[in-house]
Amino acid sequence: MLDGSHPNLYSHTDRDLASCLVADPAGNLTGAALNSPLAVGVDKNGNLFVSQADYSQITEFLPNGVPIQTFGSYGSGVNQINQPGQILMDNTNSLLYVQDVQNSRVDVWTQGGHR
Repeated sequence: MLDGSHPNLYSHTDRDLASCLVADPAGNLTGAALNSPLAVGVDKNGNLFVSQADYSQITEFLPNGVPIQTFGSYGSGVNQINQPGQILMDNTNSLLYVQDVQNSRVDVWTQGGHR
């Protein structure tokens, strides 16, 4: 979950309701800094996908908070995004639907980070 008053990301499992801080603005915890996180999607394995508006990218974290990958970059071309917003996960087809706010479109990405 995102902390509304701070750009922090928390993770918890269904079995353990205690949450842990996964990422913060400076990247002090995992090396993955968050900058204006807007939304979180969760895949069938519990991996977290976080849209970061100011970085124009999506960051994927394992359920324990370890960052796996970051994809996307600023722009309007292929594999580019301008202010990602909401994320919808299609776990059947392993796809992410990402609101691309400034390009007025919805981008479809594979969970491997390709459009």
